[in-house]
Amino acid sequence: MQPVGGGAPRPGRGHRLPRSLLQLDPVVLLMLLVDADPPEPVRSGARELALFLTPEPGAEAKEVEETIEGMLLRLEEFCSLTDMIRSDTSQILEENIPLLQAKVTEMRGIYAKVNQLEAFVKMVGHHVSFLEAHVLRAERDHGAFSQALWRWLGSAGLPSFRS
Repeated sequence: MQPVGGGAPRPGRGHRLPRSLLQLDPVVLLMLLVDADPPEPVRSGARELALFLTPEPGAEAKEVEETIEGMLLRLEEFCSLTDMIRSDTSQILEENIPLLQAKVTEMRGIYAKVNQLEAFVKMVGHHVSFLEAHVLRAERDHGAFSQALWRWLGSAGLPSFRS
């Protein structure tokens, strides 16, 4: 009796792989072919298969280098933009803020003067209304006398006094 499967390859059958090995992932198959100790023709076939399956590093490396160059260019643009913003911010802080503080101080003085003027106008308005009330009261109290005085002066013949 012969053992089923395994053993040395039979002469005349070639170096065919069993179906279970053909269904494996190419990477696993490559590892099996490289790690096995079969005769030399299988080893050279494995090398050829490995070279065929290995991607060309030049194209991938070039793509990676281009991606890195693009990212570095964007990083440089970003850095220059942040430097420009930083310098503008420094200019604002150093030049414009002191000017704004001076204007705020000036405006506070103007607001204080406006408040004083408002208080003065209110005071004058109060005094004017007080004096108007006194004048109206005096006219009401002395109104009959003044009309009599005007009649007497008019009858006395003093037209120049009237005008």
